[in-house]
Amino acid sequence: MRLIYYSLALSMCILTTSCQQKRSIEKSDTTEDSAVPAVVANDFNSVMNNPTSEIFVYEGTLPCADCKGVKTTLKLTYGDGTMEQHRFELTRVYEGKSEKSIVIKGNFNDERGFEKDIDATVFILNWDKNEMEQEYFVRYSSEPNIVYQLDKNKQRIKSKLNYALIKK
Repeated sequence: MRLIYYSLALSMCILTTSCQQKRSIEKSDTTEDSAVPAVVANDFNSVMNNPTSEIFVYEGTLPCADCKGVKTTLKLTYGDGTMEQHRFELTRVYEGKSEKSIVIKGNFNDERGFEKDIDATVFILNWDKNEMEQEYFVRYSSEPNIVYQLDKNKQRIKSKLNYALIKK
């Protein structure tokens, strides 16, 4: 009976010690993560400015409820072709409301297939962030020079208004 109690006590000590070590590891990871944004920003700029990176630029004016329109520029850069190097820069100017540019930079991912077009490409901006920060665009294989903004459910916006950006 004593052997069972000693075994149980030893197991509890090992278990609590390993849990405490895991917590200290987790804390040190979050401390190191605070330095990551500067590294990511430098990496982002190097990918966007790399002359060998494949860059696609789409421009247009998207609808706006309380202004003349949202002048939008979407730059997609594939970097070296790996998903870690996929970067985007989305610039918006709310015409008639403010001439100040709003620039969002981040990572994007792409998925193949949309609706009945198996060769379409869906671009997921900020794929590595919260869904509320993600935006979606689709490029149909039949219209390779146009991307259409999608809604938050990755569905085509059904409207007579223009949600298309044209390749520059």
